[in-house]
Amino acid sequence: MRIAMVSEHASPLAAIGGVDAGGQNVHVASLAAALAARGHTVTVYTRRDDPDLPRRVEMHKGVDVVHVDAGPARAVSKDELLPWMDDFEASRLVGFPVGGVESGERAARILLRSGPSLVALAVPGVGDLVASRKGTKVLPLRGSPVVDRTGAGDAFFAGLVMGVACGWSPAEAGNLAARAAGETVRRLGGRPDLVAIGRRMRPLAPAG
Repeated sequence: MRIAMVSEHASPLAAIGGVDAGGQNVHVASLAAALAARGHTVTVYTRRDDPDLPRRVEMHKGVDVVHVDAGPARAVSKDELLPWMDDFEASRLVGFPVGGVESGERAARILLRSGPSLVALAVPGVGDLVASRKGTKVLPLRGSPVVDRTGAGDAFFAGLVMGVACGWSPAEAGNLAARAAGETVRRLGGRPDLVAIGRRMRPLAPAG
């Protein structure tokens, strides 16, 4: 499977210990490498913070890092990046806003034609949309009581990647992602137990 990852401020190529370079950089690099080791092809998109950086860099076999022009080509604190984050949004990639299921499905088709095997989009007011060449599944908002939204997006992404790595279908991986995000927002600093959630849904595929 071809997998695209977005890590706006944390390049997996960055020297650890620099400005805003630490845990996320290491996590993204390790996750991309682990997916590549399972036979997937991974592209990590990160913000260009130096005008001399090449457009695409091979981190190692199966993993490329692509530098996206978003804001000034210099180091910018992650707390000051919000004005340029639209450059990473699906609406910027496809040329129109994603405001509902119909426009989300249209955007997913365009993105799938550009190379990825799986696309996940947030649909405002509806939930999430997961699309592959086998079809599209809409994952409605779960109605979980929201205590703390911190980490919900990370939990969704982690659930999706875990499902894919275990050989689940895109729809099953999407369901795991949605449940992980739903459980995360229910408590302060929530970290979902992906393995436990997955086992409630279906037995996990063996690692390897």
